[in-house]
Amino acid sequence: MTPKEKAKQIFNSIRYMDNESGKDCVTCDCVVLPIAKFICDEILKQFDGLHKPEYCAFDAIGERKFTFEGEHPEHMTGYDMVLYWEEVKHELEKI
Repeated sequence: MTPKEKAKQIFNSIRYMDNESGKDCVTCDCVVLPIAKFICDEILKQFDGLHKPEYCAFDAIGERKFTFEGEHPEHMTGYDMVLYWEEVKHELEKI
């Protein structure tokens, strides 16, 4: 999934959340964007202080879930994941 696709998925997941009645509720976009950015920030916090992020392999087993051109074609490093989520956050700002 490209950063642009991921941004749209996050945005739409928040915007059309199921409420208790089971119906879709449309949330105001002015509320959705800060929540979506907060989610990205919280994910990025997970990489703070990661020891040797260049040795961490994400998405290395099974079906590839992220589409990101990094140093290694078969997986993403910790650095790649930070860049990916920063790009998702940037794409959210374009929505």
